[in-house]
Amino acid sequence: NYQLLLHKIHLSGPYIKSLTIQQLLAHTDIIPLLNEIYQLNSLNITYGRKNIGMRYHHNMYGIHEVDCSHLAQYLQLKTLILSTLILQHNRIDNTLLSILSYQGFQYNHSLTYVDLSFNNISNLNLLTPLLKGNIIISLILQDNNIGNSGDSGGENGENEEIQTQTYD
Repeated sequence: NYQLLLHKIHLSGPYIKSLTIQQLLAHTDIIPLLNEIYQLNSLNITYGRKNIGMRYHHNMYGIHEVDCSHLAQYLQLKTLILSTLILQHNRIDNTLLSILSYQGFQYNHSLTYVDLSFNNISNLNLLTPLLKGNIIISLILQDNNIGNSGDSGGENGENEEIQTQTYD
């Protein structure tokens, strides 16, 4: 029950530093939930469901455009101290990454660790707003569709962890 969860987060929000959500349903507005957590340092979200059997539908898995917009809106907050963002296994493609980058990462300056592994990203140029606005210590892009040039899909989709540092 989302309302019950929201109430519990409201009561304990000031004490939460890290939040992991493994089965978030698509189209759930997480802004009211995240706005109650003032000291959030680490956010790990996987959109989808487990053990659904014959009720499977591909729209039940992965993040959607509206979800990216909600997350990007959260990343724009000036008071945000979020340093770790993990969005593994969310079926993020170039379109969804573009929303996150140009509506969220571009305005965020607190991230140091970003994990976008096991998605469908093929264009590294879309990460430019993330790299310009943050001091990224670790950017993980394992098992995406990044080719040799970084701007088109790869043959095997296997990439290792990419470590990068930027200095102002």
